[in-house]
Parts: sequence; structure tokens; C-alpha cells
Amino acid sequence: MQDPTEINNYTNLLASQASEYTVVEIHGVCETGDECFVDDDNLQFYSAYARHQNGTSVVIVDAGKNRLDTLRSAVATLCAKWGWTSLDFTQTWLTTYEILQAAKLYSLEVSLALAGGFKSTHFITSNGMDLFTDEGCDGNQMEYTEEAFLEQYPDRLGKIWMITQKTLRVSTVIAKADITENGFNLGQEKELSFKRLFPYPNKKLPASFFDAVRLLTRPYYPITDVLFKEILSVTKSFNTDIVVDENGRQMTFGNADDVYQLMPLMKKL
Repeated sequence: MQDPTEINNYTNLLASQASEYTVVEIHGVCETGDECFVDDDNLQFYSAYARHQNGTSVVIVDAGKNRLDTLRSAVATLCAKWGWTSLDFTQTWLTTYEILQAAKLYSLEVSLALAGGFKSTHFITSNGMDLFTDEGCDGNQMEYTEEAFLEQYPDRLGKIWMITQKTLRVSTVIAKADITENGFNLGQEKELSFKRLFPYPNKKLPASFFDAVRLLTRPYYPITDVLFKEILSVTKSFNTDIVVDENGRQMTFGNADDVYQLMPLMKKL
């Protein structure tokens, strides 16, 4: 799309399936040849994507650079008509409610600004429904329901959250990469705080041992020799050093303290 005043609306294609979609995301987009991809920082035009319940998405509106307000208005009308939630990633700042809706789809690295200044970096993930994990840069984790999170950071504080990095949640990655059949068997593991574990395709730790170690954060999770061998075999076929639990937490694996362990990453790759 080269014309900054152009707008294309494809929403009629979803009318009969509207109940199967839940969220509309507004993103900046770049186009290279016949391929378009989301790039909120170096955009050529804007697109609105309807997110299906299975994690896949489809473009419903394209807009040139000068038509962002028109696109936002169209999305607001659709959300009111079909009961969808709107997430506008072209905005620098979001409210607490907006950041929680984004966390249902993405694992987020965010900055929190209160009283005019940055307070800290947070890593927010969700089980996709009503439970959220808020992890500080010191590795301290707290779990909240949506109601409790809004009590902690009420919407009356305004747009206090800025997304610095976002990664599609595991449920979405599963839908696109078809890795569910490669989930690991955790039935014999006694010291894990999560229930599901999957390989994360095409993710590698830094080549430098010291750079890799600096990414790790405790506590580690001891695993059996059987699970370690299974992880080693499966991840090799996925060209990755990383596994993820059902909440999108990234971990690597290896020998630490003379036992095999899963080792969480402080910052997502």
C-alpha cells in the first residue's frame, strides 16, 4: 500500500464468523515484495487484525499513513457491533485494562510510569484467561486476578504502561507452529510449578557462555535424567535451546549444581 490516503475494508468476509473472533489488534505494517509483516516501529501503513480463538489472525482493514484515525473508528464500530476487544499497538502508552488484554495474547516486557517517571521494568504473562503473573526485573513474581491487578494499578491512573517487547503467547505459537504433539511428558517430575512444557522453535542462547549465564535467573527446577534426554532430543529437531511452559516463560536446560535442571531466563529472547 503506497497511497497514504488509501483505506481497504475486508470486514464483510468475517460477518458470518464474527463470534469466533475475540480481539482486534491495530499494528504498523511493512511490505516487502508480496510479503507483509508487523513492524510497529518502522511502518509503511497500518492494518487491523482480527484474532481468532485458536490464535490465528486475519487482516480486516488496511489504511495508509494518513488514515489511522479512520481505521481506529472502523475498529471501534466493529468492536461495539460484535463485542470484540480492541488493542491499539500504535499507541505508545496503554491503560492497565488494555495491558492486561494484551497480556492474554502476548508475553510482555513493559515499563511502568507513575508520577511522571519510570518505576521499573515488568514482565507480564497470563494463562490466557483470568490469572496474570507480574515479574519484576529482580525476578520476584506475583500472581493476580484481573480484578486484583486493576486494584493494584487502577485505570484512573491513565496510560501508565509502555510495551518495550512482546512475544506471542504459547497458545498462539502452538496454533501456528503445530508443536502440541511435541509437548514433554511431565508425569514423573515432582518439583515443577507448571503443568505443560514445549520446545520453542528456532531460539538460541548467545554463543558466549558468560552472556548466556547472565540471562538466567533462579530458582532453577531439577528434572529427571529421562526428561532431560527427551528435551535434548526434541529441541535438537526444532533448532532451539529454549523450552516454554504454558504461561510463556522461557527456560533453557542443562547441568547445574550437579543435577539436570530447567533454568528460567530473566529476559525473553
